[in-house]
Amino acid sequence: MKENRIAELNEVIRFDVISDNGKRKIYVELKNKHNTMNSSSSQKNYMRMQAKLLEEPTCECFLVEVIARKSQDIV
Repeated sequence: MKENRIAELNEVIRFDVISDNGKRKIYVELKNKHNTMNSSSSQKNYMRMQAKLLEEPTCECFLVEVIARKSQDIV
């Protein structure tokens, strides 16, 4: 049952960057300051990355939050 759930999650998992050089695979989820990273979003990202790590134990997953040096409050 657990394997089926992981397979279901992996079918809908999309990462912003996937790097595969044949020796190691890296999955990156990019977020910028204007994307919401509330507790629900954080939990979803954690679960997605956990599912990917369970599927591919040798891969690496990263969450990258991009924050501008200068605030640009455009109205």
